[in-house]
Amino acid sequence: MKYPFPTPRQPGNYDPVAAADECCVSDYGQSKTQQSQADDADINTIVNRFLKTGYLPDDIRAPVHADFDEIYDYHSAMTAVAEANSSFMKMPAATRQRFNHDPQEFVAFCSDPSNLPQLRELGLAPAEPVSKRETPPPAEKPETGTVLT
Repeated sequence: MKYPFPTPRQPGNYDPVAAADECCVSDYGQSKTQQSQADDADINTIVNRFLKTGYLPDDIRAPVHADFDEIYDYHSAMTAVAEANSSFMKMPAATRQRFNHDPQEFVAFCSDPSNLPQLRELGLAPAEPVSKRETPPPAEKPETGTVLT
């Protein structure tokens, strides 16, 4: 029998499941969460990276070049494409946006040698190696017994 007025909740008449059903939203609709970003958003992953590198996660990983000599069939080709797309999606959103979120546009940009300075600015290519300066020859030592003025 339901009472026309609310009754106070007490240990004997309180059902937590029924109370949750009364006051909570149960239908949120379709999720808009991108699961591809789950690892980068996981606090454990962020802390582990920080402990290893000492930097917070704003770094960009350099693209990985692979050897595709072992692709002989459709399945292995599609697996390689899926792995390439996955690697592209692990890049920060700002970098992906620069390439219109298109891995093919990114590959075309990286394939052009004239874009190497821009890739270095983005942190997608290793820094230019520092050339060793030629050291001047050592000064001649004065002969023993001579006085320098």
